[in-house]
Amino acid sequence: MATVEGQSPQPLKPTRRVPGVYGRSRWFAERLGPRAELDRLEQGLEHASGVPDVSALATVAVAEGLRLLARSQWDPSGIDRPVLLDATGRRLPLEETDQKEAQVCRVSSPLALGPFNGEAFLFVPLPFEDALSGADLSSTALVRRPGPGDITGDVIVVDTAGVDMTTRLLIAKVVEGGRFEAYARPVDPWLVTALRTVDLHWDWIVAEHRLGVARELPDRICQVVLCAASWRDVDRERLERAGVGSPGAWPGLSGNVCDRCLDALGPFVLDRGQVLKPPVLKLLPKWGWWTGTCGWEPIGPTPTAGFGGIGRVSQLVVHPKDPNEVFAAAAGGGIWRSRDGGLHWSALMSDQPTLTMGGLAVASSNPSIMYAASGEDGGGWDPAWPGVGIYRSVNAGGSWQLTTPVPSDRFSAVVVHPTDPATVYVAGNRGLHKSRDGGTTWTTNPGQSSLLDGQVTDVVLAHDAPDRVYAALHGNGVWQSLSGGESPGGGTAAFSPLNGPGQLPSGSDAGWTKLAIGSAGAHGSQFLAAKMGPNGGRIFRSVDSGTSWTELAPSIAAVGYDEWCSVIAVRPDDENTLLAGAVTLFRTTNGGATAADWTEITGVHADQQDVAFSPTSPETGYLANDGGVYRTTDGGQTWMFRSGGLQITQFYDISASARDAGVLAGGAQDNGIYYRASSGTWRHIPWGDGTGVAVDPTDPRIVYFSSQNGVPNWLRRSTDGGQTHQGLSTAGLSGSSPWVTLIKLDPTDPVADPANNRVLFVCGHTELFRSTTGGQSWQRVADQAGTPFTTQGTITSLEFARSDPGVLYLGTSLGFVYRARNGGATAADWTLLSPPGTPNEAMFPDVPVQSVGIDPLDPDHVWVAFTGLGVTFSGRWGLTNPLGVSHVYRSTDGGATWQDASGRFTGVNLPDVPTSAVALHPTDRGTVYVGTDVGVFRTTTAGQTWSADKHNLPRSPVTDLSVGRGRLFAATMGRGVYFREL
Repeated sequence: MATVEGQSPQPLKPTRRVPGVYGRSRWFAERLGPRAELDRLEQGLEHASGVPDVSALATVAVAEGLRLLARSQWDPSGIDRPVLLDATGRRLPLEETDQKEAQVCRVSSPLALGPFNGEAFLFVPLPFEDALSGADLSSTALVRRPGPGDITGDVIVVDTAGVDMTTRLLIAKVVEGGRFEAYARPVDPWLVTALRTVDLHWDWIVAEHRLGVARELPDRICQVVLCAASWRDVDRERLERAGVGSPGAWPGLSGNVCDRCLDALGPFVLDRGQVLKPPVLKLLPKWGWWTGTCGWEPIGPTPTAGFGGIGRVSQLVVHPKDPNEVFAAAAGGGIWRSRDGGLHWSALMSDQPTLTMGGLAVASSNPSIMYAASGEDGGGWDPAWPGVGIYRSVNAGGSWQLTTPVPSDRFSAVVVHPTDPATVYVAGNRGLHKSRDGGTTWTTNPGQSSLLDGQVTDVVLAHDAPDRVYAALHGNGVWQSLSGGESPGGGTAAFSPLNGPGQLPSGSDAGWTKLAIGSAGAHGSQFLAAKMGPNGGRIFRSVDSGTSWTELAPSIAAVGYDEWCSVIAVRPDDENTLLAGAVTLFRTTNGGATAADWTEITGVHADQQDVAFSPTSPETGYLANDGGVYRTTDGGQTWMFRSGGLQITQFYDISASARDAGVLAGGAQDNGIYYRASSGTWRHIPWGDGTGVAVDPTDPRIVYFSSQNGVPNWLRRSTDGGQTHQGLSTAGLSGSSPWVTLIKLDPTDPVADPANNRVLFVCGHTELFRSTTGGQSWQRVADQAGTPFTTQGTITSLEFARSDPGVLYLGTSLGFVYRARNGGATAADWTLLSPPGTPNEAMFPDVPVQSVGIDPLDPDHVWVAFTGLGVTFSGRWGLTNPLGVSHVYRSTDGGATWQDASGRFTGVNLPDVPTSAVALHPTDRGTVYVGTDVGVFRTTTAGQTWSADKHNLPRSPVTDLSVGRGRLFAATMGRGVYFREL
């Protein structure tokens, strides 16, 4: 199905969606693994919270170093030469080496640190201001030079190093020996401009070197920026005062401006012929952290004209007194609020341990008190994340606190007592939970771990008699309590089932059940509606508090995956006006006794999640579905898309342009494809579940994309930035593919006429299909006899090596890794890197390889990220890891051998949570980023130590990372896309 901008979204047909949801559920399940329950998530969140943030590492190191000096009675003022101390204050061997080359803004001679065990602290005294004119000493940072056998062969920035200006010491926590140097940021703005210009054009400088022209471009930048600046009359006096243009202005340097900055601008070349950034360029991002310019920034998407959906909202609550104020619980994006009927929204959550939401309630007697249940219950499908419990706010969402834990970790509904804001009921996957003190304690009934154990799919209270409670149990019907859900004593059961003769279905016939209760209609809260049955297609109503029931028209809003989307709602002042939703939404105004009494509502997104009416203005209501939020002002007859400012898109996959830093495309859960133009404007292509995407390296207007289970019929391409799109050829394609169908393009750039000549792969379940014509024809990768190349396990990741597109790596759901040469065109080109019967086979067992990252400068330097359980070490050949579980491995020899890269030390290792993405810095070999269910982490030591990179990034699961021109983009499952400068 295709749509173009401006057309109404056309949801996929239910017959198409049923197998698709299974695929989506499997995708989530493989990512999370069977251990993805509350205890594991909480451990991962606790671990992640304890890992220092990138921006805080220096501050922590300085504080620890000063405490060490105080304990060991070292006098900071007496440190006039560099000193290295172990954790007890004992001095370790250290020597200063001769300075062999001039470097801009180096503030200390190279320091040689010998080997040592554990952590150590390095103290480097800084020169006085007048001894180093032109350098900002407060920005002094440390780098580690590569040595013989170094795992990265590159300069590494030491994140655990900072400056204490009171003692005038550079203080660094280090974990291994080596050759270290300290640098400071230049004060002169022209030199900074030149450095940043070189940094921006580093790819071209590398290309120059490969052509044998080593310094022409750096020299030209130096001449244009610095020499011209030096002789401008307006700047002469200032430059002379700063010492620029005067011999001896920089220690160890002399001559004109070009001479003194040449080393900084020129490439740092190793014996292997690699061109790597000089230390002063590698430090630019760190200095950016200190000036607050390198945090994560949100870029959307947010709805504009022509949008057909933005993301999934699980529940809505209308303010009890203001019909224009509404709260939304985004499935993976936390709680949001609008005060103008949905025209504009603002996030009320970002930094909480998890943003996956399954329920939300506002106390009608005190709207400042709110409850939000983290963790979403999808029944048998479970295409969502578990949570960490129930949040409570006492200031209308201004801040949140976790209440005392309950047994459930997934939730379907929250309701608050109408007159007591401290009494709350929560429907969870392990029971119905009640608290009478705002979540400090939770009430249980005799023999139960809650009020009513089981998978509770909904709960409602009678407005005029709030001790009358109705709870729905999955596969067990509707239950009623007349005592507030609590056993009244004497062994009397708290709940009784409403499944007697002539009443409601029970057992498996009940299915997934949703409830609605009246308030101001003819029968008040004696009116009840229940939507239930194996497909959620049976609707019952009662006007006598559930004593007797009448079934309405059958098969209204039925769907085979009703656990995912099943809704029943009643207008507060008119019990004959009901809304029932599944994929689509239906409405009746006369009680809905027959099918003819129901009208299908058009113009809204698919997969309905919730309906909420205003208590004070019943004609006003809000609809939540997989597309966002809609508003009605006529009791549900017509609906307007009201999701302005919501950034809640759930992305499976993103692809950033290699040429244009502003161009990006992504595939989103039930919201098709989003394409971001270089202007920053997003275009929406509604098309079911958008999955794999790929932006062409030469022409960023060309983007390839897939929908759910894309092979053979759900593959498309746009050549005009998403304004129009066409199906790819099916000639040569066969079989089917996973839910997220991977598309990968050869990174060669430029390519003449890329629309017709681009080489690309599309992945089936265990087979590969290759095109040399931009998808106009396909060839299955096979041997000479035509036997297809097949993988062990479903293909979960595939990447080209940018420096050598003839090399590819492939990972599978069973943990196998393959390497291809010659472009992977034939089966003979592919090699299993961990073949059966070899010791390496035990390294990656039955764990999905979710992501592969390849060094842009070296096709043999490859990283793999494992989701689910991660790789454990019990009984595995030749492997030891005191931390127990690893999710990231790296190889520097093309996969012949592998090293654990999840961290060597407790406190600076990666948490044991599903890890979905790995991305390598485009020029710094030791700097790597990974995306996990609890955020992004960064290493600058090739995986020996890790730090949290959470500066402004919400705690929504990160599902993909993509590097564009100088930027890293993070796709989240609930908060859209964020980026940070590299």
